[in-house]
Amino acid sequence: MTRRPAALGLFLAALLTPLFLCGQDDRSRLDFWKANYSELSSADDPRAAKAAAIFRRVVDAAGKRGGVVPALFVVKDAGAAVPLAIALPDGGIVISRQVLDICYK
Repeated sequence: MTRRPAALGLFLAALLTPLFLCGQDDRSRLDFWKANYSELSSADDPRAAKAAAIFRRVVDAAGKRGGVVPALFVVKDAGAAVPLAIALPDGGIVISRQVLDICYK
């Protein structure tokens, strides 16, 4: 009788684990940031276009690695949960509008 609840628990854990994993945030991928935050466009702030131009120059100078696609994403409205800047393993660079404010002081 004690084996049945343990087996049931293992079965439920095996069944529900993929559901929990699907709902987790993967902040290490640029897709997460694009799906959950709005991007600051050059129409919103001309400094975003300047940041994109600088980013392209840095990528051109540094070169590229296979399997990594460099991309810049500027978060329009960042709260306390968003870091000022973060480099992602997939080649994405996420910066917040506050970074532009700091750079252009």
